[in-house]
Amino acid sequence: MKNRLIVLPFATVALIAALAGCSGTGSGGAGTASATADSGSQKTTVGGVVLVPSDAAASEKAETCVPTSDFADVKEGTPVEITNDGGDKLGEAKLTPLSAQGDDCALSFFISDLKRGEKDYKVTVGERDGGSFAENDLFAAGERRITLK
Repeated sequence: MKNRLIVLPFATVALIAALAGCSGTGSGGAGTASATADSGSQKTTVGGVVLVPSDAAASEKAETCVPTSDFADVKEGTPVEITNDGGDKLGEAKLTPLSAQGDDCALSFFISDLKRGEKDYKVTVGERDGGSFAENDLFAAGERRITLK
């Protein structure tokens, strides 16, 4: 099963977190991320929600959302990192729990002060490759999806 990181406008992620009664940072599996820039600034905040399949039986026992064994590494505290082509770390966050969403566990993250002006931005969730985005693609309004490998 493939999992995605979905990139959305920052306000959308903030709204999802507010509706779920959550705040903080987090991400893993299939999810959402957003970007918003302060006009005149060369830095941006990127946020996201990552969805991973839930292990229904384990989640019921634990009374919290537990990912399936295929995605046991994508959980609360998993680092999310964005680097440039040269491997320089541009921003990082840790996944925080958001909520169960249907058959998935949702985790969120927010990275403040992400530097703009790079050619490409590589996203990593834990040890999983989330792919690369051109600057215009990462910071454009709307949703972007990447498959974690």
